[in-house]
Amino acid sequence: MEILKDAQAAKRSNPAQALAFVDEHARSHPRGAMGQEREMIRIESLVLLGRKQEAQALADAFRKSNPGSAYAQRLDALLPPTK
Repeated sequence: MEILKDAQAAKRSNPAQALAFVDEHARSHPRGAMGQEREMIRIESLVLLGRKQEAQALADAFRKSNPGSAYAQRLDALLPPTK
């Protein structure tokens, strides 16, 4: 949980560092309960870095893998689904 707190805190000021934190979390907790939160931080950080195409691909995959997610509205506001 601490790793994701660090990632969330770093997201706005240093999105590249936030990505490093989410990568660390993914390695140490590959099937952890906070996987959806981790992927949202990853997508938001990619958007902030201007890597929108990569973020969109991850967002579309997230929607497919997590239908009905509590993060759906937040994700749709950030990156509308592609058709």
